Amino acid sequence: MIAYCPTCADQSILKGDGACSWCDTPIVTASRPGMPKGARLMSEQQVVQAHRLHVDGASIRSIAGQLLPDTSYRSAKTIVEALRVEWQRRGWYIRPRIEATIAASTIHGLHHDPAHRAALRRLTGEVADMPLCAGHRTQYPRKGQPCQTRARVGSAYCHQHDPALDERRRAHLEQARERVAR
Repeated sequence: MIAYCPTCADQSILKGDGACSWCDTPIVTASRPGMPKGARLMSEQQVVQAHRLHVDGASIRSIAGQLLPDTSYRSAKTIVEALRVEWQRRGWYIRPRIEATIAASTIHGLHHDPAHRAALRRLTGEVADMPLCAGHRTQYPRKGQPCQTRARVGSAYCHQHDPALDERRRAHLEQARERVAR
């Protein structure tokens, strides 16, 4: 039988005991009889510990990255698939994709808290109850017309027209011009 040997990093002929004929590394393959589907190249302890980490909030990808050096899998992606199949086979909990996406894209759950999002919108002037900016447009085609952006909190102007931010805008413009000139 021929199988991939992680030590030789090449296809190798297996001896009768399932070891590489060149370096004697024991190799577990899918075609060996009696091997269950799923995490064939991981120990029982690794599978259980990985699931415990997953239940505690770790993503399957991060777990796979941690397991990769300790297993003979070729990539973290194959470990992810092996763990998913093994956990399904055992009937263990696997976090749904939407729940995992929400968990990965929040900082302490604040991004999905409506009160937190409303406070951020008020700070940036996105809330509709904020007055419009008192500034006027300076570029064609709407030169001279009132600005339609909401004013910043504590100011009558938006970010673009606020005189308190003139120096900051000027410094930013100089940096951009220097980058273009290089």
